[in-house]
Amino acid sequence: RVRRAVREAPAALPPLAAVLEALAAELADVEERHEIWSLRATVLQRSPRLLVRGLGAHMADELELAEAIAERIGAEARDPDGLPALELYPRLLAGVAGTAVRVAVEHWCSKPPGTAVFADVFREVFSQLAAGLPGPPAPDPAGT
Repeated sequence: RVRRAVREAPAALPPLAAVLEALAAELADVEERHEIWSLRATVLQRSPRLLVRGLGAHMADELELAEAIAERIGAEARDPDGLPALELYPRLLAGVAGTAVRVAVEHWCSKPPGTAVFADVFREVFSQLAAGLPGPPAPDPAGT
């Protein structure tokens, strides 16, 4: 669904925004399953072997997303054998997007239930990416 949404996003939408919207739609129900996502994050952090096993599936998903991004931006290329050869930008965007999702989920899961809205955390992560990862925000003097 994510790949289809990226391909079918309005042409005027920049690639990062198209990926953001596609992933946001896919993750729309995360908020309702905080306990499950939190448990999953904890298990993966404590069981490196499971993390390694999941990495293969994640890499395959990332490659498929990169192919969808390449198709969207017209950067489809072929190697001498006629196999897909992705350019740097689609691969980088797909990789960064996957990492952004992971960071958003981990950050959100680290908060007590009900204290952070996943969609807000998720969009903040992508907002910082879109801004070119400016310096970190100044510390809040109130500590909130």
